[in-house]
Amino acid sequence: SALCPNQRYVLSGYSKGALVLHSTTLSSSLKAKVRAVLVFGDPARNINQPWPINSPSVDLAPRDGSSSSQNIASFCNFSDLFCYPLGVSLPAHLAYATDGSIGVAANFVKTRP
Repeated sequence: SALCPNQRYVLSGYSKGALVLHSTTLSSSLKAKVRAVLVFGDPARNINQPWPINSPSVDLAPRDGSSSSQNIASFCNFSDLFCYPLGVSLPAHLAYATDGSIGVAANFVKTRP
């Protein structure tokens, strides 16, 4: 980050990768460079967990649109076994790559300041 002071970052994790993001510790100067955090099928979605970004504001329904102040998009498909309360569907958990979530996530990032 010192060699590229204007560099901004997007952090993303799927399933256990989302759990890794919750436990990631960044310096305050590096946190300030994180533009957005994207998580898919986050097992800790319904638990108040820390985020590696300044002033975290989570959008729990990014497919429905977001406000510009939200800097975290948390995708959870209906009935996803790992992130949806009482979820029972493994196929729902495996669908993020093909259900349009990636395009929504890319648009989310493009609209972050």
